[in-house]
Amino acid sequence: MRYRWLLFVCLFAIAVPLALGQLGTVNSKYGSAAPQWAVVGPVVEPSSTEIYPNADYSTGGVALRNVGQRSVIVSGSPTTGSIDAIAYWSVLGPIKNADYYITVRRLWPNPTTAPYMVTVFGTLIAIGGDPCWGSTGNYIFKAHLPTTVVTGNGNYLISFAPAASGLTTGDDPWVHNAFPAMEGAALVVLKTGTHVVSVFDSQAGITFAGPLSYTLSLLVPTTGQVLWDNIGADGQLGTSLTPTVTGKTTTVNGTLVAGPGAPDMDSDWDGSAGWPLPELFDVTGHDVTIAAPAGSLALNVAFQAQGDCVTTIADVVAQ
Repeated sequence: MRYRWLLFVCLFAIAVPLALGQLGTVNSKYGSAAPQWAVVGPVVEPSSTEIYPNADYSTGGVALRNVGQRSVIVSGSPTTGSIDAIAYWSVLGPIKNADYYITVRRLWPNPTTAPYMVTVFGTLIAIGGDPCWGSTGNYIFKAHLPTTVVTGNGNYLISFAPAASGLTTGDDPWVHNAFPAMEGAALVVLKTGTHVVSVFDSQAGITFAGPLSYTLSLLVPTTGQVLWDNIGADGQLGTSLTPTVTGKTTTVNGTLVAGPGAPDMDSDWDGSAGWPLPELFDVTGHDVTIAAPAGSLALNVAFQAQGDCVTTIADVVAQ
């Protein structure tokens, strides 16, 4: 059973100057039209945080710039018994009506057992600032999917109508780009389990290029293992396959959990959901138990984007 609680996320964002033209070509993310400052917000009216008692979760994501479809692998424990499934997707505008619709097809397991496919209409939950592509903003959508289609762990094909993306030729985004420009899509699959799982998306739509911090308030104090996943748009290693922005870091409650010097040296904003190309979307996860000892009531998340323009989408916490 799903419970909805209206929990507000405390947000604090700082924009920092960008070096104009530091990366890419005139048609790409850091071309000559790049803004001098990263744009922060706006953040729309916060949506409710969704709370799932006696649950576990798995996430997966894909980058979709210049492609019309890709499959998402959802892997974790348990293998079956999903109680809810949420899709998030992000598009740089101007958008079209087709961007509101997402199609999900189960490729594994049981790919021929009906129902195996669904098309749903998404809710626009935020419009973030342009992450340095010259767009009209980063449009973030959300939809709940039937658990008869998203049954748990598996391989799910995510697709959009051709009109939803300016290009579907698979081109390198740093060479060719057109609007609407798909960023990517993520699945959050909730399952029967032993944790309290919280899904936060009231912080969706913050576009930043330097430091950003926000606080995720937990429903109950922590007592043991704490897991945290971050979903975000427009992360990258650099220009195409040339790494130039690799110093991005993540801390939780003051503990460094990702980036140089952390146990996980990869950034949470390196476009890994689309490696090697097109990059530009991230779904990352960490065991943050050490940063949230017993009795903790919040996760204070802090990012340092090191000049890369990126946009927040959602966080998932299991405690």
